[in-house]
Amino acid sequence: MNRNKLMLVLAAVAAVAIIAGGLLLGVHPQLAQAAADRAQRSQIDKTNDVNRAELARLAKEQQQLPTLKSDLAALRASVPSTADTAAFIRELNEVAKTTGVTVSNIATGDPIAYTPPMSTAATSDTEATAAASSSPSRTASAAPSPATPQAPAAVTDPQITSANFSTIQMSVAVTGSYDQALAFTSGLQHGPRLFLVNSIASGGGSGNGDGADATPTWTLSGLIFVLSNPAASAPANG
Repeated sequence: MNRNKLMLVLAAVAAVAIIAGGLLLGVHPQLAQAAADRAQRSQIDKTNDVNRAELARLAKEQQQLPTLKSDLAALRASVPSTADTAAFIRELNEVAKTTGVTVSNIATGDPIAYTPPMSTAATSDTEATAAASSSPSRTASAAPSPATPQAPAAVTDPQITSANFSTIQMSVAVTGSYDQALAFTSGLQHGPRLFLVNSIASGGGSGNGDGADATPTWTLSGLIFVLSNPAASAPANG
């Protein structure tokens, strides 16, 4: 190999080294930056998709807002934050006028704080344990007794407590025919204020139109409810 060929080989090696160095020092960082930019753009696209979906959900809920407000107003009228028995009495008088009955007596009790129900499952277990401990042991030949049906467990919302929920006993006596009393009861149960009828008693006439006391008296007893918000009425700190 002569001197000229050696110089050409060295020049080629130097050129390859320069190109490799250029790739390492210049092109490779640019490629890494481009890859990072692509990853960042992909993440931004995903975030934008999530935001667009959330905006679409909020827009849909915004369209439902008038309906939700109407439902909330109906619920607040059904179980108000104050006793407001006067409004309920006006309501039942309107129902009486519409259905043709005559209101003869209205009795209102005092508010009673709500007591959350005990779990019926726990009560059944306790009763079963007590019965098992008190009953004598059976012989092997004794026929097994049928299983006692179990009541479903009581369910209550933990937000409903004796501090914010109460019941008021109401009793109303009306005179009218059976059909009129039935319509009156239905009107009260489907009125703006929630009224849970738990007792109906009749007396007086038979409702057949015979005799002076033919029109019977119907007494409806039940509960109305109050759901207050102690947090709203509590004084602000400071």
